[in-house]
Amino acid sequence: MALSDTHPTNVIADVFERSRCVVKIQNGIFRQAGGQVFDPEWIEGLDAFRSQCKENAFLCLERRRKHVWKLLEIILEGSILHEVHEIAYAMGLDFSFDEDVEAEVEAYLSRPLDTSGCEDMRHIPFVTVDGPGTRDLDQALYVAHADEPLPLTPLSATTHVVCYAIADAAWFVRPDSALYRSALSRGASIYFAGMSVPMLPSALSRGLISLNPGVDRRALVFVMELDSTGRCLQTTLRRAVIRSFARLTTDEVEKFLDDPKQHRFSSQPYATSLIRFQEVGEIRRREGETRNVVQFNRVALYTALNTSRTDFVLGMDERCRTDLYNEQLSLLCNMEGAKILNTLAQKDPDVLAIFRNHEAPSPQAIDLVEHEIAAIVRAQALDGRWLWNRQTQSLANYLNQLPEDPPGDDRLFRIRQAIERSILMMQRRSVFSPQAGEHSALGVNPYARFSAPMREIVGVFTHKEAIEAQFDVPDGTCLSHDANAELRTRVIRAANRAREIQREIDKSVDSCAIGHILSHDCDTPMEERPIYKGTILGMKSNALYVRLDMPPIELKVYVYDMQELTGEGWHVDETLSVVSNVSGTRRYAIGDAVGIRVYRFLAAKNKWRVVMV
Repeated sequence: MALSDTHPTNVIADVFERSRCVVKIQNGIFRQAGGQVFDPEWIEGLDAFRSQCKENAFLCLERRRKHVWKLLEIILEGSILHEVHEIAYAMGLDFSFDEDVEAEVEAYLSRPLDTSGCEDMRHIPFVTVDGPGTRDLDQALYVAHADEPLPLTPLSATTHVVCYAIADAAWFVRPDSALYRSALSRGASIYFAGMSVPMLPSALSRGLISLNPGVDRRALVFVMELDSTGRCLQTTLRRAVIRSFARLTTDEVEKFLDDPKQHRFSSQPYATSLIRFQEVGEIRRREGETRNVVQFNRVALYTALNTSRTDFVLGMDERCRTDLYNEQLSLLCNMEGAKILNTLAQKDPDVLAIFRNHEAPSPQAIDLVEHEIAAIVRAQALDGRWLWNRQTQSLANYLNQLPEDPPGDDRLFRIRQAIERSILMMQRRSVFSPQAGEHSALGVNPYARFSAPMREIVGVFTHKEAIEAQFDVPDGTCLSHDANAELRTRVIRAANRAREIQREIDKSVDSCAIGHILSHDCDTPMEERPIYKGTILGMKSNALYVRLDMPPIELKVYVYDMQELTGEGWHVDETLSVVSNVSGTRRYAIGDAVGIRVYRFLAAKNKWRVVMV
C-alpha cells in the first residue's frame, strides 16, 4: 500500500551498530564462548598488541567486514571486568553472530523498509516509555478516551482505548532464516552487570526493528477497548507501520504526571495520551485486585559496573508509578494475546500457541505460609489484624489491609517485608508450555508472551502464529503443521533454558559483586568495620536470612558464627521465628531491624561470613 509522508519532521536517523565478539586466550589459542577456535589473523593490526595479549585475557572485538575484526579492548586477568566476562564465558554466552546472520542483516539494511500488508498508523502519536538506558524499544503506546479520535468505532461500554504497538520482529526473523536459527539457539537476550548478550544483532534490535522515534517501523498493534472498571471488552490486532513521536524515559513521564500543565510535554501531541496512560494504569491495578493479584512492595538489587568498570555499583532497583503503569499495559497485552491465540487454536489445529503457566502453590506450602505468618505475629506481639486466615481472606486482601507505620517509624514496613518474603518463597516458577494453563500470580488463564519479541524467541513465535492466522501472508511462507509443531517444541525448550541461564548468571554476578563490596571491609580491624542496617526476613535452625537496607542484598548469618564471636550459645526457637542467646540478653525476631558486620572470609568455600552486632 502507498503511505503518505505528512508526519513529524524531527526525524532521528537510524544508528546501526556493528556486531561485537569476545574471545579468550587459553594456552595461546583464541576461543569464543562455547569453545569455537577464533583465528587471530582475523584481528586487524593485532601484531601491535601481541605483548599485551596475556594468557586468560579477553579480547573485545568489533566486526569491520567478513573475517576482519577491530580490537577494541584487552581485558586482563585480575580485573573486575575480567571476572564478569569469565562468568559469561563459563556459561557459554557468545556475543557474536555467525556470518550468515550478518549477511541477512546487511540485506535488510541495504533495501527500503517493506511495509506491504501494513495499515498506516503513522498519524497516531505513539511514544515509547522506557528506562534511560534502554535502546531496544519493543513497545510504543497511545491511550485515548472513547470519545477521542480513534482507529476504530468503540463499543458502547468502552471508556478507554489502548493502542499498544509491538515491534514486528517476526517480519524479519523467519523460521527458515539464519536469524531465526541464531535466536533459537539463544532463547532470549541475557542481561548482567549493565551489559547484555542480545538475542538479535544490535543493527536490528536497536536499529531496524526497534521503535525508534521519527522513523517508520513495522509493528503489531493491539487495539484494546476497556470499560470503566478496567475490564478489556474487545481486542483487535492490526499489522501497521507506525512512527513514534518521541522516546520518553520513565523519569520524564513521572515528572509530567506530577504537574502536567507546567511540564514541557504539555504542548506535545502525546500529552493527553500520557494522562490517559496514567488513568488506565490505575484502573488496571484496581482490576487486578478483583483477581486477587498480590501487589508486593518488591525490593530488588541493581548490579552494574561503575563508569570506569573497575568496581561494582550496587543499589536499589526502585520502580516508580510509570513503571507500574507500563507493566499493566504489558500484562494486559499478554493476557489479550493469549486469549486470541487460544481461541484461534481451538478453531484451527494449525495454529500452535505457547503459553506461560504459573502453577498455584501446593496446599502444604500455603499451610506453611499461614503458620509462618502466625509465628511472626506472635514473635512481634502484633494484634489480630496481622493474622492471615486463608479461609476468609485472599493474600491480596490480607496484605492490603495491613496497618501502616506512623510517621518516622519503619518497624511495620520491615515486618511486612518479612511476610512478603515468606509468601514469595512458596511460589513456584512459571514455565512456557504448549497447553494453556493457570497463571496463578496474575489470576488469569491463559497468559502468553507477546510484549518482548526482540528479546524472547517465544515472542517471535507467538507473533508469527497470530499473524499467519489473522492476516494475509504470501503463499508458501508458512511451515507445515509437523514442522511448525517441531519448531514450537524447540522454542519452548530454548525459552525455558534461557530463563534458567538468566537466573544462574544473576546469582553468579550478584555473588561476585557482594564479595567485592564486603572484601573492602576486611582491610580494617574487626571493631572498625562498618555496620550495615538490615531486616531479618527468615530463619532456619542454624542460620538467619538478613536483607540489608542498602545495598538490598540478602546475607546469611550462621548461628555458630554468632556463638564463636560472643563465646556463648545461641538458639533458634521451634517456630523458626526467634533467635536468642543463652544468657537471655539478646533476642531477635523475624522482622526486626539489626546491624550486620563482616566477620571473616572462608577461602576454601569462597564465602563471606557476617554476624549481627
